[in-house]
Amino acid sequence: MRVKIFILILVMILTIKVGADDVNSLKAEGDRFWAQRDSQLYLLKAIDAYTRALTMVPNDKTLLIRLSTAYYWKGTNFEEEKKEERKKAFTTGQMYAQKLCEIDPDSAGGNFWYTVNMALYGGEVGVMKSAFMLPEIKKRMGKVMSSEKFYHHGGPQRLLARIDYETPSILRGSLEAAEVMLKEAIQHSPNFTLSHIYLADIYMEMKKPTQAREELEFVLTLPEDALPGFEPEIRRDKKIAKVRMRTYFAEN
Repeated sequence: MRVKIFILILVMILTIKVGADDVNSLKAEGDRFWAQRDSQLYLLKAIDAYTRALTMVPNDKTLLIRLSTAYYWKGTNFEEEKKEERKKAFTTGQMYAQKLCEIDPDSAGGNFWYTVNMALYGGEVGVMKSAFMLPEIKKRMGKVMSSEKFYHHGGPQRLLARIDYETPSILRGSLEAAEVMLKEAIQHSPNFTLSHIYLADIYMEMKKPTQAREELEFVLTLPEDALPGFEPEIRRDKKIAKVRMRTYFAEN
């Protein structure tokens, strides 16, 4: 009898160890692909690995944030041209972030990525429909900023400033408040390139092309490894900056 109990306990221990090894292996696999998330091919491979890992540890906060972020990437990737696929990606990103918020209602990551995906989904369905999302967006961003003011290198400031920019001019106030928020984000994390691109857009709207060009040139000349861990963002944003230069200044 004692031998049977010992064998049963040993099997249980080995099963737990194998399961942990499988999760860690899948996380490591996902992380390898995640490092090249600006490629849709590698992004999808990362999503697959993280999704399989999550089935084993369904309340893993790191995986939930990573998957919510991954679907944000999927929806905003240059290669994703189908509107319904973008909407589906943002909805899925919201789902993972919402699950994290159910586990931890005050999670900065959960509330931030839920809101980002919500706002982007709103951009797909139109201004009038997305206007109803603004109260929740601002409420969640308030939660994020109360716990980690500059989460994701000034993410709340970028999102709120971008919403001001995207709002039709007849409905919004001045853009100075958006400019101030982006400058705060840049002061906190000067090498996070998306803040510079958004500020360039604001400057063009404010009829300040010289300042807009300076922001875009900063992005274009920044070394790819200027912000460790965010090389894919810098590569992505260099492409965006080139498009902006062509659009705003007819430059290749």
